[in-house]
Amino acid sequence: MKPTKNSKVDPVVEPVVNLMEDLAVNPAVDLAAGPVVNPAENFAEDLAAGPVINPEGDLPVPEYRFTTVYLTTSGKITLYAGKNNFAHNEKYIDGVVAFDPAYVGDRKVFVRLAALFQSGRYDLQSIGLSSEAIVNQVIQQIYPPLENQTPLTALQKKMMDNLKEKYLFPYNIQWPENFPSAVILQSSGDDEDDDDDYPCGVLHEIRAYIGEKLDKIQYPDFTLMEIQKVIYESAVPGEQPRIERDLSFLPFEGTFHIECTLDKKIYYHGETIAVNIHISNNTKHTVRKIGGFKIEPGANLSRTFELTPLRSENRKKKSGLAIDGSIKSLDTNLAPTTV
Repeated sequence: MKPTKNSKVDPVVEPVVNLMEDLAVNPAVDLAAGPVVNPAENFAEDLAAGPVINPEGDLPVPEYRFTTVYLTTSGKITLYAGKNNFAHNEKYIDGVVAFDPAYVGDRKVFVRLAALFQSGRYDLQSIGLSSEAIVNQVIQQIYPPLENQTPLTALQKKMMDNLKEKYLFPYNIQWPENFPSAVILQSSGDDEDDDDDYPCGVLHEIRAYIGEKLDKIQYPDFTLMEIQKVIYESAVPGEQPRIERDLSFLPFEGTFHIECTLDKKIYYHGETIAVNIHISNNTKHTVRKIGGFKIEPGANLSRTFELTPLRSENRKKKSGLAIDGSIKSLDTNLAPTTV
């Protein structure tokens, strides 16, 4: 079954609050730390009443802007998340799940974070052919609540206070080590929607479901949201990237020296990359096949070439191009190199 599209709730006021410290384990969240039933009437009320402070007080915590809530629902179970796009160095994903315990009965409810290798059409599953394999996953039980529970995060408290749901159950899953980034290979490029129907690569999803055997669960007892975790690195001062090589031309004496440098080590999507080339011909041989330039013996040549790699320039040109694992409602970028 093809995943449902992600949708958004109307944005709320944009305060800055503090997230709780990073979690070392993945137990269900302590429901005693906040209300399970919440008849709040005004989802758009002012949330800037004050920051939520880390109760432990021993670790600095990052800031989080609670501006938009992403949701996906089957009608029987609804999954809420604060965002659907994550950097590779983030520690956990948190949110809440809404469902009616009377409908669940004596069954259990779980949330699964998974990296899936997808190859082929989504609709192959409708005829019993699996088009995906699990690369890595973390499963957390949220109902009935487990004994070893952790406090609500700031995001979960805001959701508990403002979402118009009768029953809300929080989840908090730590990203596992060696969780791969989302990368897929661009298809033939004849149709901009080809990547949606014929993905080949690693995709991420978070799924809420009712029951213990995931492969036996039928709609509407599950709902899923496609998310994206990609490589992001802060620009830090460092040594300028540089490579050089000396070439010899027998029987001529001397060397032909080529040097290439970049302005910095890390570039972001859309930035222009300046490639600086310096050539010294210390031989007695005239070189003519270097980018159309003629370099006489003893001469030097310096040039700067500017490159701006963009997926928009390659969408209909190159098959097999690596791109960020796409969230279908968003355009995506070329896949970054590993840092």
